[in-house]
Amino acid sequence: MKKLLLTLGATALILGLGACNNSKKAKSEDKSVPEATSKTASSDDVVSEAGGSGGGGEEGKIYCKMEYDWWTTDGAAIALYCWGAGDPKVAWPGERMTPVEGQDHMWSIDYDAATYPNLIFVRVNGSGDISDWGAKTKDLTAPTDGSNLYTITNSTASWGDPGCDGVWSTF
Repeated sequence: MKKLLLTLGATALILGLGACNNSKKAKSEDKSVPEATSKTASSDDVVSEAGGSGGGGEEGKIYCKMEYDWWTTDGAAIALYCWGAGDPKVAWPGERMTPVEGQDHMWSIDYDAATYPNLIFVRVNGSGDISDWGAKTKDLTAPTDGSNLYTITNSTASWGDPGCDGVWSTF
């Protein structure tokens, strides 16, 4: 019995080694594997979530993102209300922003921070005559560091004053 097990064990070992050698040989003879190539990265290869050069944002635009569904339920959208030293750009609740293609819960609008440095993002109806749907951010001042994306950070519904919190970043 011991002799049979030793013979079977030796046969298995030999077969196993042969299989390993054959697989190495097969890999080295396989011409379907492409050869490695070298490529110098260009600016077109860079993908960035943040803005600045290579970012997704457009110059002269401001963006607002709501990471939670409660601002966007019932077909709601976001509007920008902004003002400067004099009158506001448009009457309350502002101008409806445009959804950003390829982004969830993000809107954009043309914006002149030099003329209208004070702003509020407002939850509004998504179509028809624009009307205030009750939620807004706190009064904000346009950043001067190149940030152009305001992300609303309230995870629970917050209606009226003092308004929702958020953070500025670059898109």
